[in-house]
Amino acid sequence: MRNYYPNFFKQFIHIYPLKSTLGRFWQVSLDFLFPRKCLGCDKNGTWLCPACLDRLPRSYSPTEDKIFSVFEYGTPVMKQVIWRLKYKRSLELAETLARPMYETLIEELCEKSYFVQLSPTSHQPQAKIILIPAPLSPARYRSRGYNQAEELARQIARLNPDQFEVRTDIIKKIKDTPTQVSIKNREARLKNLKDAFVVRYPISQNKTIFVIVDDVSTTGATISEIHQLLARSGCRNVYGLVVAHG
Repeated sequence: MRNYYPNFFKQFIHIYPLKSTLGRFWQVSLDFLFPRKCLGCDKNGTWLCPACLDRLPRSYSPTEDKIFSVFEYGTPVMKQVIWRLKYKRSLELAETLARPMYETLIEELCEKSYFVQLSPTSHQPQAKIILIPAPLSPARYRSRGYNQAEELARQIARLNPDQFEVRTDIIKKIKDTPTQVSIKNREARLKNLKDAFVVRYPISQNKTIFVIVDDVSTTGATISEIHQLLARSGCRNVYGLVVAHG
């Protein structure tokens, strides 16, 4: 992969997270020393320019039941985008990807009559939409320093704060399982996540829509496991939303 920072700089970022003052200063310094280049066309100043974002193949067919995906994962550019977002702290990509994720979610929910159309360009939700980022285990979070799913959810919520609420306290991951990408079989992936998550906060269902947010869905195992937990807690309107499927 290209556009990576040397190990010394990555270790510094780990010590001083991006949300701290030193972390932000260091990130600006890194951007100066190692300029961002679009992963699709090498344009300076961004990891993914608007033109290359528009060219990414869309995922039009449903993946798993009630999981909405925006892009196909199989292209080299999308693989690099996810890699940078997930492992290299390129959090600008969460902001870039939030708009197409938001638009996909609204379109899908409109088809399910969860919105009242006020005008050709305006929709009003019938219920609050709770975004639940797929959680990392405490050990994985400490190692990585951030959760890419949470960054995506917060950027989506920023597009319409009155409509969305991000909740990281409802679902917790209590087992530090092997990464799903290292397991190819769906049955094995489901087994890997068995009893890995728990519901940690009382849920007021009402007409609330719960949307589990993650970066990639291959077999749908992570979202499926969380979906089942929420369903057993009485939640009826539960969906998944991912950047890419493949």
